Amino acid sequence: MATRMLKTFLTICALAFAGSALPALAKDPLCGPPPCPEKGPAALDAWLQSLPPEQRLKARAIMADHERQVRELRHRIMQKKRELEHLCYAQDTPPETLPRLGRELQQLRDELRALFLRADQQMRAKLGVAPGRPASRGCSMDFPAPAAQD
Repeated sequence: MATRMLKTFLTICALAFAGSALPALAKDPLCGPPPCPEKGPAALDAWLQSLPPEQRLKARAIMADHERQVRELRHRIMQKKRELEHLCYAQDTPPETLPRLGRELQQLRDELRALFLRADQQMRAKLGVAPGRPASRGCSMDFPAPAAQD
């Protein structure tokens, strides 16, 4: 009986402590992950340089055809990720908001992946080679660790 009461008391204390931290977290603008840096296209440049000049020109033309759409989708993905980031433990967030944002982010990611796959197929058809399927699904949620502050 005493053990059960002790467990109950400790559980209530832990919940009260965790609950008291939420308002402070909601006010802290730094509670989300840092912005994701843009990754450079070094691997794609290396792949392009490995092609003969004629194929390289055709590959660049195919890439240019898709570039505007890729940039637009990446911009929309970053906006959606920022929107998720700004929720940051806000207690007034409606419960349906997170699933909605998650679905929207997934749709954007799927659109970007489909665009990459179309470009890949187009290069295979016109050039006989392609850079390969993207390793990412188009929307990495990984963020670099924050730099140590002195």
